[in-house]
Amino acid sequence: MISMEFPNIYEKNYKYYILLPLILVILSILLIFFIKPLQLGIDFKSGIEIQIISPKELDINFLKNLLEKEKYTVYSIQSDKSPAGYLTYIQISRSPSLVKAEELKSKFFEVNKELVWLEISLNSQNPANSSIEKYNQEREKANRYADELFKLAGLKQNASEYSSVNLLAKKIQEVFGQISSSENNKIRNILATNLSLDSISIKERTAVLSSDFLNKAAFVAIISIILIVIVVFLIFKSFVPSVAVISGAFADIVFALGFMSLFSIPLDLPTFATLLMLVGFSLDTDIVLTMNLLRRSEGSIRTRAYEAMKTGATMSLSTMVAFLTLILIGLITKIQLYFVIGVVGFAGLIGDLIATWLFNAVILIYYLESLEKQGKSIQTKGIVEMLFRN
Repeated sequence: MISMEFPNIYEKNYKYYILLPLILVILSILLIFFIKPLQLGIDFKSGIEIQIISPKELDINFLKNLLEKEKYTVYSIQSDKSPAGYLTYIQISRSPSLVKAEELKSKFFEVNKELVWLEISLNSQNPANSSIEKYNQEREKANRYADELFKLAGLKQNASEYSSVNLLAKKIQEVFGQISSSENNKIRNILATNLSLDSISIKERTAVLSSDFLNKAAFVAIISIILIVIVVFLIFKSFVPSVAVISGAFADIVFALGFMSLFSIPLDLPTFATLLMLVGFSLDTDIVLTMNLLRRSEGSIRTRAYEAMKTGATMSLSTMVAFLTLILIGLITKIQLYFVIGVVGFAGLIGDLIATWLFNAVILIYYLESLEKQGKSIQTKGIVEMLFRN
């Protein structure tokens, strides 16, 4: 049997390989921030989700124009055949009045946190004059927000009619619920009047919830990066290999985000989770490369890099097949979530192949060969050896 083996790409002029990932990183950053800025999905910004089941396929352009005529921004529309008929999934912005109502409600409850405690202190036997003055200032501010919300809802009420801030807070919740319900009924009426539908489901994502999601997502990302930096340095106990590993993971994520920007795939919770998974996989391949170069001694540095590439590429290709399968399942079942996760994961793994074997490997080979020429050896006795030494 004749077997073909891919030649060792590091034997000649390997330094020029680094140009490709550098160019792709620059292009991805330009795409993400300037050329076609990355969109946030509805998980990370306020908006309204609409699911429609209809007996016939809806005219997407007509539907888009219908909603835009009512001053809604349409983020996405997708229509697919389903066992129940045609399923149309829409993401739109909330109306300016609803956005304003949420802003007023948020401001009120921010002030209300302190008002509750001030009101408790006023009910004590001898409240301080400073507490009374502070309460009046904060209550005036809260009343202003409440009165604006009442006016927005078309109610002829005054916040000063409520002696207790707890009663006023309950009324604010009630009024905001009425405004939100009115918004949903408005959308329902617009669609039902102009289209032939079987059912409509409307779900709202508020700015407070979206902001909370975004803050938690950013917190997870920051903590992950800090832990990765610490663990990598403890393992290799050398600056250049550690930086190379982190740089490879960073480049992988930038490639994936650039791909998402180019094809208008929004950053939402599923794609965010996929990116975190890609970070873990990127670290796996980077560490396979680094361990082979730093801990093994047989063969030349370039030969060891080549052997590591064969192992790492096999890992990547097997995972790419899994993501391709997910893409096919998404296409067959018309489940958008499977399709998007598969596409982002597949694109990220292509980026990982480029980042690991044309960027990270080039840095490490050059670094180790420079040390070899100077007659030096890298000291990599890190925490692993200290924990498991004989």
